[in-house]
Amino acid sequence: MRSVDASHPPSPLAEFLLSTHALLDNAANAKMVIKKRKPGAFAFELVPISLCQGLMALVGWHTPCEASIKNLKELIGHKRLMRIFLKEELQLNPAQLWQNQVALTKHVVHRIFIGLGDIRLEDLQERAAMEGKVLNNLSVKEIDRLYHKLMPAHPFEKALMSHCKQVNYHDKVVTHGKGFSGLQERVWTVFTAKSEVFSPMHTSPTHARMAEIEMLTSRFADREPPVGTVLRLKEGYFAIDRIFAQGGAHVSVLKEISASQPRILLLCRGTAASWHATGGYLSALNDCLKEIGSLGVKSIWADLEQYLREHKILQIDILGKSLGGAHAQYLTTLIGGATNVQVNSLVTNCSVGIPQKVQELFTQTISDKGLKEPEVLIVRNAGNPQAHEVDHVPCVGGVHLHTQKSTKVYYFLPHEDTTTFATPAEGSTMQKMLGLIHSFGFSHSRQNSLSRFSLRVGDNLAQEVKMGTHLEPVRDMMSTLFHYMTLGLVNGETFEKFYRRTVAAPSAA
Repeated sequence: MRSVDASHPPSPLAEFLLSTHALLDNAANAKMVIKKRKPGAFAFELVPISLCQGLMALVGWHTPCEASIKNLKELIGHKRLMRIFLKEELQLNPAQLWQNQVALTKHVVHRIFIGLGDIRLEDLQERAAMEGKVLNNLSVKEIDRLYHKLMPAHPFEKALMSHCKQVNYHDKVVTHGKGFSGLQERVWTVFTAKSEVFSPMHTSPTHARMAEIEMLTSRFADREPPVGTVLRLKEGYFAIDRIFAQGGAHVSVLKEISASQPRILLLCRGTAASWHATGGYLSALNDCLKEIGSLGVKSIWADLEQYLREHKILQIDILGKSLGGAHAQYLTTLIGGATNVQVNSLVTNCSVGIPQKVQELFTQTISDKGLKEPEVLIVRNAGNPQAHEVDHVPCVGGVHLHTQKSTKVYYFLPHEDTTTFATPAEGSTMQKMLGLIHSFGFSHSRQNSLSRFSLRVGDNLAQEVKMGTHLEPVRDMMSTLFHYMTLGLVNGETFEKFYRRTVAAPSAA
């Protein structure tokens, strides 16, 4: 038995998490019983389930403990616990919770534990209100304190590392954030990102920034976090404020919490050719277009432009990986030309390129409107070609959007040895094509920041921004064939026509 007094650490919630860890580690079939000693003080018991009860549990019959559920509601908060039970991914029964008819078996406790880790904006707002405060008026350190009360880090981490599905080093993204497994991956990603802020594995400022970029554009974006998901970055807390998903594009708006002028990030997901993903096969269709990725951007633009205008957004940062990198480049051009929003930075990770005409429109827009050049940061994966460490996905699409003065290129190396170094530009066309095929299962899906890595700087910008032209003739030939097979119905108007029509249209942006 564990008992704790609320006036001394650990908190009742921390004690519940420790008991959860013990229950899930218990080889025997058991359930948790929560007893109240006095206001704010609870005792936790792990009670073995008899053979008969175990057989009943296998078919979904449990002996509920009404007192335990009432105590759990007091410990976690009735509203928060109900929100956990309402999460579709957990497949819990809210009606049983309402009637206090839930048995705290391993199955149920595991799901409650994962639900606790999935902290949403509403949870933070409720916790702030309980203390008579407004969340948006708090400092980052004050939100850190609120977050810790909602999820004590040490006991949660102890259970998380043992009882939560983690993201692999070569991330195949099977779940896309869907179902119980997908929620576990998202909770694990958010928690490890927060841990990196306070106990960084990567201490160099440049390495830390690259690690955060990879986490955001890859592990986080690929899990399609829903509206309200909270993420701790080095500069503060952000929450998903809106999602634009249409035509194969999936773009999330991350809005900074507790800032008078909150930063806005646009996060563009890459290709997700799966039934589990939102618009998954439409995203794959974007890869087959004459202008790679253009369908998705044209599909979401009207809604995104309206959001920027209605929320009076003045500045924005845009990020994306792979196909999402192409979407990010198109959006940088559109936002610069059709709105009064300043794009501060364009950051891509393992991105494909875009047509040369888009680069010309971008350059012309900056010149005609006298815009400040955004910082352009291009991140790619390189390494030993014999070990399939070089990502060749950036070899298609066309040029990468760039500026003359503020564009930098970095390469991830999956080890700290920088002597074995090759870029996607090296080798024959056939070698690059074979490398492209291998990339999807290895180098393109690699999560460098989950381990030690090193960085190399691309020193020839003129060649680096043309990386996407190396295999684009091959892809263009295939996309042309696809264009004729579909009678030209898929590609629609060119991005240039769409851009000029959009810029010419009256707008209140």
